[in-house]
Amino acid sequence: MTQVDSAGNQYMDVGNVRVTLVFAKDRAAEKEWAGAPVIRIQAYRNEKDRALCPGAEYPIAKDKDLEELAWAILSLGFEALRQSGGTTTEVDRG
Repeated sequence: MTQVDSAGNQYMDVGNVRVTLVFAKDRAAEKEWAGAPVIRIQAYRNEKDRALCPGAEYPIAKDKDLEELAWAILSLGFEALRQSGGTTTEVDRG
């Protein structure tokens, strides 16, 4: 479920990971990737205080950018499951 952080950015928690959408209009001009919205991926330090570690920011300027990020996550995730016997599903980028 989508939530909103204290800066007004939409985010979703997936386990111990927070995925945040930061629109270009909300980014300072001196920031890297200031011209495009970014997906920020951070991990929580621990379950008690829920403090966030600094995270990576991935600019999403066009459909292909989002497709490549999703493809990398799915490919590595399914490979981990195959190696551990959790699935035999092959991912086809088609």
